[in-house]
Amino acid sequence: MIGRRAYGLQFHVELTRAQLSVMQAHMPPGTAPSGEHMDDVEAAGRIMIGSFLDLAES
Repeated sequence: MIGRRAYGLQFHVELTRAQLSVMQAHMPPGTAPSGEHMDDVEAAGRIMIGSFLDLAES
């Protein structure tokens, strides 16, 4: 956060299961999330995006 209105994220919190095959095809082997973890990745992303938007709108 910089000041009251500048925020940034350095990672992709919007990832979904639908994007998993694309990530796996373009990332080095073993670095993309596995399918077994995508439910957790999606849930965490929803929380983070919601919190980010709440903060940005305040």
